Amino acid sequence: MKSRVVLLGGVIAAGKTTLAADLVACHGFTKVSTRSALEQRAASKGLAPSRNILQDMGDELDAETNGVWVLDQIELASLQEPFPARLLLDSVRRDFQIKRAKARWPNQVFYVHLVVPLDVARSRYEGRNAKSDVTVPFEQAKASATEQHADTLSGLADLVLDTSSNSSKAAAASVAMLLASASTRGG
Repeated sequence: MKSRVVLLGGVIAAGKTTLAADLVACHGFTKVSTRSALEQRAASKGLAPSRNILQDMGDELDAETNGVWVLDQIELASLQEPFPARLLLDSVRRDFQIKRAKARWPNQVFYVHLVVPLDVARSRYEGRNAKSDVTVPFEQAKASATEQHADTLSGLADLVLDTSSNSSKAAAASVAMLLASASTRGG
């Protein structure tokens, strides 16, 4: 695979999907959505795609594939025509997903971790109108094992961005600069 890959991760309601939209619109990324893959899996089992169901599906896939299902999503996207020079995975939730992607595609994968203060995350989450989030209160969603693990991933990041102090467009520009600087270093 010759694409550059940005893996997005971070805490609940940190702005991952908003940043992904700006990276696609302003910087030519092709988005790969783990949520979409999980929603398809839920539908194939006749389940409604609630946040809890999707988190459980992700945990099941991680257990069944040892986390490789995330890499498979990237691989499938890299085969598109025209060839995507920049892929964006929204989002990773486990350290082994990041480590395996970096090991499979050395110098091509960059992990961007988003952080936000808890009060801002709660306010954003509660302000959402997405159907899958409505039935799960913030504290319950935040308490899931998946979300708890997401809090620990910043140490693996090539770039950590606080989206409460950066606009999404500024954050997207920072990600684009990360890739540009890696290209000039030969990475």
